[in-house]
Amino acid sequence: MVISHSPFLIAATEQEELTILNFFCAVLNSSVCHWYLQTNSPKYSRGYNRVEVSVIRGIPVPDPAHVPARQLREILDLVEDASQGELSNAIEERLEELIADAYGLTPAEQAQLRGAA
Repeated sequence: MVISHSPFLIAATEQEELTILNFFCAVLNSSVCHWYLQTNSPKYSRGYNRVEVSVIRGIPVPDPAHVPARQLREILDLVEDASQGELSNAIEERLEELIADAYGLTPAEQAQLRGAA
């Protein structure tokens, strides 16, 4: 018997599976997502976030279908590079820019987010 107490993703087709997982990996590890969790999660007594299913369900995620193909391809390539052990500050910074763009954040909002992270 298997019981899951956490959310999980299932791609509509097997062909989309790696694309969806890598895209969500980039989004969920972004400063935008971190800010959302910091802002919306209940806190433990020492200030740590209690990441609950209801909070995770509420995380706004850009629809990959609405991300320009070139931008999506770059996100996926950078996630692939990072997963192969090639994570660098340049890769992290570029992923942050691309994810912030996918959310539609203005340059001022991006700068504010960088200051808060």
